[in-house]
Amino acid sequence: MLFVGIDVSKDKLDYFFDNSIKGIVDNSIDGYEKLVSIFKDKDISFALESTGIYSKNIFVFLKAHGFNELFFFAPSDVFNTRKILNWPKNDKLDDLNLLENLLVLDIIFHIN
Repeated sequence: MLFVGIDVSKDKLDYFFDNSIKGIVDNSIDGYEKLVSIFKDKDISFALESTGIYSKNIFVFLKAHGFNELFFFAPSDVFNTRKILNWPKNDKLDDLNLLENLLVLDIIFHIN
């Protein structure tokens, strides 16, 4: 399984996966379709920051395209992880931050 962190903002989606591959797509249908084309045929878990209406559309789109491992993280989770890791506030790091949160969640589920 691959894990993907997506930092959602009004205009763009920053994504990070496989410990090295990152990119940016528009927060629009075109951007969603590009994400689906990148990740189709892969076993993926997505971590998204819950940003209200901005994250709802991508969530629904990914779900409709067969991606069932979708997890929302509260902005406070992202903030707390950033604080623990001593990372600055940075959209380029927030997608990695979400990925780290998802990896921890995966470890917890597999331990229990």
